[in-house]
Amino acid sequence: MMTKRIILGVLLAAMIVIICSCKKDNAPGPASQAQSAPAVNPLPSNSQQGTVRENSIGMKLVWIPPGTFQMGSDDGKYNEKPIHTVKISKGYFMGKYEVTQEQYQKVMRTNPSEFKGYDNLPVETVSWNDAVKFCENLTQKEGKTYRLPTEAEWEYACRAGTTSKYSFGDSESQLVDYAWCNQNSGGGTHPVGTLKPNAWGLYDMHGNVWEWCQDWYAKDWYSKGPAENPLNERYGDNTYRVIRGGYYNDTYCRVADRDTFPLWTRDDGIGFRLVLDLN
Repeated sequence: MMTKRIILGVLLAAMIVIICSCKKDNAPGPASQAQSAPAVNPLPSNSQQGTVRENSIGMKLVWIPPGTFQMGSDDGKYNEKPIHTVKISKGYFMGKYEVTQEQYQKVMRTNPSEFKGYDNLPVETVSWNDAVKFCENLTQKEGKTYRLPTEAEWEYACRAGTTSKYSFGDSESQLVDYAWCNQNSGGGTHPVGTLKPNAWGLYDMHGNVWEWCQDWYAKDWYSKGPAENPLNERYGDNTYRVIRGGYYNDTYCRVADRDTFPLWTRDDGIGFRLVLDLN
């Protein structure tokens, strides 16, 4: 009898050990728990697209995400060729509007513009040197880096993801909805932001006033420059600078249209807009 009890006890203990072992093997460990947890995706690089910042002088700036685009045109002047792929590797904030007379006055204590009457008219009759000095003074005032856009940054922002003649398509009949030009300006500038913006929320990228860029001008720069973040600071004539966008007396004001003036030129058809670098 004692022998049977001992045997039954041993068998019962063995069964308990086996049952416990099976439960342990089937329990979810750290690895299986990690697999069942929801994945956390990083924010996309363009998550700030459309974000608007306003600085101390009331200037609004729109976030432009990094990206790649086709720069230039085969339809226009010889200096817009060839069409080539350009990569903008770092996002930046760009002026929602051209710099206004009121903003220029706040920083420079003067208003050189030919067309006056409203504070929100674009400042004009400013040289490239004047525009750069404005950037330097505003940088010092705010402790943030303001500058003129590169020519590539300007066209990238103007295109806003398009490959057409204009930022809104190829129809010249629609230009008057987006640009103060020869067809609707009456021979002068107009308050910024009164027509339609492009897809990235930038106004007056076509028409109103030409806009200074950082780059030296060279008619064949597109075949010479790098594919990533091009900026011409060495090639061509260093007394000439690129202007983009067209102005109030232009007929077309295409995205790819580029022209040039000596950096000391002050003309009532030339103004500028700013870029704010991320620190």
